[in-house]
Amino acid sequence: MRRLPIADSFRVLGLNTVRDRLLAILFVALLPAGLLAFQSARDIVERRERLIDQIVMDQAMTAIQAESRAVALARGMLLAINPNAVSEPRDCPANFSQIRTTLPDILSLAVWNEEAEQICASPQVSRPVLLSQSFPELLAVMRERKSTMAGYVPQNFSGHAVVFVAEPHFDSRGRLVGASSLGYSVEGVLARLSKGQHGYSFSVALVDSSGQVVARRGDFENQALPSRSLLRANMATDAQGFRDRDHAFALVPYHHPDLYVLVHADLPNGHWRDELVAGLSVASPVLMMVLTLVLVWIATDFLLVRPLATVTRTAAAYVARERPSATPELANAPEEIRRLDESLRTMAEVLVGREKVLSQALEDEKALLRELHHRVKNNLQMIISLLAMQARDIDSGPAKASLLLAQQRVYVLSQVHQQLYASGQLAAVRIDGLVADLIRNVLSVQMSGTAQEAGVEVALQLEAVSVPADYAVPLAFIATEALVSALETVADRPSVQIFVRLSYDPEGRVRFTLDVPNGLTDEVADAMPRLISAFCQQLGGEILRPPPF
Repeated sequence: MRRLPIADSFRVLGLNTVRDRLLAILFVALLPAGLLAFQSARDIVERRERLIDQIVMDQAMTAIQAESRAVALARGMLLAINPNAVSEPRDCPANFSQIRTTLPDILSLAVWNEEAEQICASPQVSRPVLLSQSFPELLAVMRERKSTMAGYVPQNFSGHAVVFVAEPHFDSRGRLVGASSLGYSVEGVLARLSKGQHGYSFSVALVDSSGQVVARRGDFENQALPSRSLLRANMATDAQGFRDRDHAFALVPYHHPDLYVLVHADLPNGHWRDELVAGLSVASPVLMMVLTLVLVWIATDFLLVRPLATVTRTAAAYVARERPSATPELANAPEEIRRLDESLRTMAEVLVGREKVLSQALEDEKALLRELHHRVKNNLQMIISLLAMQARDIDSGPAKASLLLAQQRVYVLSQVHQQLYASGQLAAVRIDGLVADLIRNVLSVQMSGTAQEAGVEVALQLEAVSVPADYAVPLAFIATEALVSALETVADRPSVQIFVRLSYDPEGRVRFTLDVPNGLTDEVADAMPRLISAFCQQLGGEILRPPPF
């Protein structure tokens, strides 16, 4: 079955457990919903910010409209004052009283001629001061503008900080003949501008044409204000809204381009709750995803991982040859896992029973096979005894030699079965000990007194070699037949030494070597019977001769 790419992806990412993979799948499934919820929360926060921006702008426009009407009314009253008609200082108080009946917030009135000399003022002062800059400069600006000016005075001759409105007066030929000004209480102006609506209070500040804040009220007393460059950038003939350090501001002209009003909405006393709600609105999708993943982690651990671990222990108990017992830990596990555990325990019990039956059958088979080898060996011993009795009845000649050879070959079979019976191993048998016994038997039977007198000596160099049981008989016959053939070939040669070796070659194959020095190896090889070739072919081996010199 072809593996799905997602399985390979899990493996590459190191997600090897069921719990990890479930969490990964759930995370991928929740990710789109989390992103949508996060975007919705951000939209809510942005709508809230836009609402605050709109509230600030509405407050600024509402507050400045009332002030604009008061400024327009003041200009109308100032236009009614003709500097040429004001001849005495007492004329100002009369005009001042008349103006205050309409504009009660007026603190001061002053009139100047075209030479920037004060004609009169109310209240009376000996040395009136209007602005930090000289009044002749203001007259010069008004002469150039031909329009009204407004500004801020930290303390004028009334003894208060005032916002003034100065109106130039021109004759019929357009020549500046003087100016008159009214001073408003700064505190009164700021109080009217900060009067809130929509349930909010507002901080207000007066900003001059250079961007300098000259007076403030509300949170502006403790709050960082926008930079002068930012304020100058938003100075225009109409209201401008902007944000600075995540705060909403509105800058509206009190009198363009001389004086502006900066407005900022102060959050209610519980503003931290609004900020908390806004923060939670953005963070809640992430928190919900994390909480969901944690709950799934816990649920998976209790409902899946731990029951599966118990089932794994059941399987491990079977592997350890222990009888799996009932697992009360799975009483609250899902039904599928309880069925799996029950199936595993049932399967383990069945397998244990079958294994016992198979083990007993194997033991019976081994015992039967050992008994079979034992009886075959006994029968072969009986055949050897019969052949020996028959050979004793024959004095000499080919018949006696044939009986002795037959006896020897039956002895080989008998020794193989004896080795299999004694070792108890049915799959493999140690062939080195078997070969040593067979060679000793051949020497005892084949070496006559003449051979012993000739000085024939056999040297054994046998390593520990194991072969399958099926290979034992052919190898045993190859060893005995080769030695018998070698002994018959060199029987009449003086002082001959035969080397018999058994070992593994570098490729792990079994190598049997019969070496006769003094150039007799080829002669011995030529005398080898065809029986050796047949057994070698049966084993899939080959006969190697020494290279010629």
